[in-house]
Amino acid sequence: MNVREMIARWIAPRGAFDDDKDDDDAEFVVPGGKNANASGAVLAGDAPLALSAVWGSVRIIAEAIGSMPVQVIERRGDRREVIDGHIASWLLGVSPDEELTSVDFIESLMAHALLWGNGFASITRALNGSPSALHLLQPHRVHVKRTDAGALIYEVRDDAGYVDTVPAADMLHLRGLSYDGLIGYSVVTYARQSFGMAHRMETFGASFFGNGTHPAGVLTTDAKLDQVSVDAMRKQWEAVHKGARKANKTAILGGGLKWQAMTMPMTDAQFLESRRFQVLEVARWFRVPPHMLAELDRATHANVEQENLAFVTHCLLAWVRRLEAACNLKLLGRNQRGFQRIKINLDGLLRGDIKTRYEAYSIGRQNGILSPNDCRRLEDLNPVPGGDDYHVQTNLAPLDLLREKAQAEIDKLTAPPPAPVVPAADPNAPADPAAPADPASAAGADGRKARIDEDARRLQLVTGANHA
Repeated sequence: MNVREMIARWIAPRGAFDDDKDDDDAEFVVPGGKNANASGAVLAGDAPLALSAVWGSVRIIAEAIGSMPVQVIERRGDRREVIDGHIASWLLGVSPDEELTSVDFIESLMAHALLWGNGFASITRALNGSPSALHLLQPHRVHVKRTDAGALIYEVRDDAGYVDTVPAADMLHLRGLSYDGLIGYSVVTYARQSFGMAHRMETFGASFFGNGTHPAGVLTTDAKLDQVSVDAMRKQWEAVHKGARKANKTAILGGGLKWQAMTMPMTDAQFLESRRFQVLEVARWFRVPPHMLAELDRATHANVEQENLAFVTHCLLAWVRRLEAACNLKLLGRNQRGFQRIKINLDGLLRGDIKTRYEAYSIGRQNGILSPNDCRRLEDLNPVPGGDDYHVQTNLAPLDLLREKAQAEIDKLTAPPPAPVVPAADPNAPADPAAPADPASAAGADGRKARIDEDARRLQLVTGANHA
């Protein structure tokens, strides 16, 4: 290999098949040669996408997040408002660089993070420091390091081999699970045994059917054969019997040749069961429900719904939060972060489920969370007059009021009965001579007469003194 070939191989995209190998023995190229595994297959980069389960897992997660709407939310006192004209809304919701759509950009960034553990996009900024474009980078061309002064930088190698240094402030970095917070783990690196076994089993199955679905075997003879005769005999045999379309043809053996089968049947090797297990193994690495990978052995209508909820909660939500945090840090200014934030709306997953969406609107309206116009805005419908009022069900009341009413009822039941009310006597009514005298009434009358006499006596004394 000359210097030119070495340079071409060095700058070639990693994760491609090695063209120097035969198709039957093609291996996955690995960065640094660290991904060899017991199966003999070597995996790295995006090469495992050749496995259907890996392709399905990466595609499901990337497309789900790429399909969600991105919003910039601004807090103004107690109110929250969506800012449609924000530059981050344009970059993440329309186009990052006037070439890719936002969906293509987010899907590719997510695919890089899922396979390589890291997704990178350089940020072009305007004169005022606000971002003006995002440029997707291939992860194998980016090297993360710190300078001697401790500053975090990104070295990016272009197609010509030149290295450009990008400061951390101008690099949108989406990391997966990480041990130091700077570089994410590569799932492909740590899943090399599982992926390698799946790759070898797929190669074995293809070879099995490609060779005519016949067990491999040997041709034996008592005669002595030189190498030329052996090669000619093998070539002639394969020309007649090798391949699925040539299966079950009648073999004619001459010259004392005998056929002896040597291979274990596929059922004894539990080939299909093993391949099914590899689908589950890949699903575990990416936290994707098996039914989304068309593995429906244990799927029912009841558990599929719960699996879908678990997929959103335990898989998508973590990646959504990572992407939101990275965008908030790099696409919003220091002052903006205090009252603005970038939000990826998970409600977008319900866009194709109108029944569930309308049921959620109904619950929101009945509990005063949404108004009719709020629901209409979410459906891209025009507002209606009087649709901004919020309503609650009439049988709902504050808990404190219910507690006060309950205590009042308890007090009413436990209070002693009131004393009987005696009607007051009419002073103008004529006295009934036949009625017995009331001792209490007589005593009261005598007391009042004594007080009147005493008041008159005092008045007379005062008047006489003044007259003297």
